Amino acid sequence: MNYKKLINRIHNLSDGDLIMTDSYNFIDAFSSKQNLIYVNNFKEFTDTVRPDWMVTELFDENILNIDNVEKGICLLTNEIEWLFDSHNLKQLYEVLGYYTHSIILTDNKEFKYFLILRKRCCSKCKFRDTTCCNKDEEHDNQLIRFDFLNYI
Repeated sequence: MNYKKLINRIHNLSDGDLIMTDSYNFIDAFSSKQNLIYVNNFKEFTDTVRPDWMVTELFDENILNIDNVEKGICLLTNEIEWLFDSHNLKQLYEVLGYYTHSIILTDNKEFKYFLILRKRCCSKCKFRDTTCCNKDEEHDNQLIRFDFLNYI
């Protein structure tokens, strides 16, 4: 599987972003301009560190309850049934502030999905208000096209 192609699909991945991963497969895919932290357990670190992105191959529903992520979570998994549950979607969007930005299908030797879950807004608004942060804050006001399903 080409992990660099998957990483290239992450919109808003910038130089200097702090990325946490628990996958050795993704380590070589990131640029040397990103700050990469390998962890065994996300929950132990996200209490004290606010990564821009979390990238994982080991799906665990507890990962989706971590709200200390600035830009989003990327999951490489073949378990996406939870995504079609209305309670889970409401929890993701209304409480944690995530929305499904992209679902990328990989069909090499294994049939997997690369899910890119992005944050609705920055951390200062706590993702719950109907409006965004102070107007003084800088935001990416571009319209982002949502591709429900892509293929690699």
